[in-house]
Amino acid sequence: MSQDTTTVNDLIVNAYYWLGEISPDTVPNAAEVERGLYLLNQLIDYFSGLGVYIGIVKQFDVTLTPNKAVYTVSDQVGADFNFNRIVELDYVNIILSNGSNWPVRIIDRAMLLNHYTYTKFNQLPSSVYLDKFARESKLTFYPAPDLAYITQIRAKVMLNRLALFEVITEVPPHYYYFMQLALAKRLSFYYPGRWDADKESELALVRKELKAASVVNLTTRPSRILSQPYGTYGAYGIYPWGPFVGGF
Repeated sequence: MSQDTTTVNDLIVNAYYWLGEISPDTVPNAAEVERGLYLLNQLIDYFSGLGVYIGIVKQFDVTLTPNKAVYTVSDQVGADFNFNRIVELDYVNIILSNGSNWPVRIIDRAMLLNHYTYTKFNQLPSSVYLDKFARESKLTFYPAPDLAYITQIRAKVMLNRLALFEVITEVPPHYYYFMQLALAKRLSFYYPGRWDADKESELALVRKELKAASVVNLTTRPSRILSQPYGTYGAYGIYPWGPFVGGF
């Protein structure tokens, strides 16, 4: 997609165009737009239940709390970090007092449970683990921070309920196209005869590609992942520096 601002309304109009219900030189009326918005939010809820998340990559600046290891992430009142649920982490950096970045290593559940040596005291976190739940995500830092560190988090967050003129320019092209096609199919129930085998084949192909895609992976060079050192394995846990020692 281009860098022009794209809104939910644009997506709805494009779905009507793709369905063939309106021509490119016309626009849907208010009732049609309202119907499209309702169905779009319904689709997002439905696909979330199937584990197909419509994500946007965003960066957030947060402040860790001294002696606190676990942080909830949700758009619900009471969350530690109040933004949409995280479905995948790209990077986590702590900004040190001298202005330099301290990279916090992202670890998975197997590494956490099978290979991590827990610390008995608080210090500068070296690792973070993401846990995902139905209504929130949880970030667990190891070890727990000893100070209130300013931390940058770049992650794929899940879209929740959408407003008509909400800006969705940051939605990656393959996600945008998938939502457009899926909405067009749902609208076709109101306009019989508009959906055909070619449209169904296109939607099936895009759905398959979407389920295998990862926004974070697409922005990370695989060669970098395979060649970078994983850190040393010491008495106090996993360190993000030094040559790789031992196997995970």
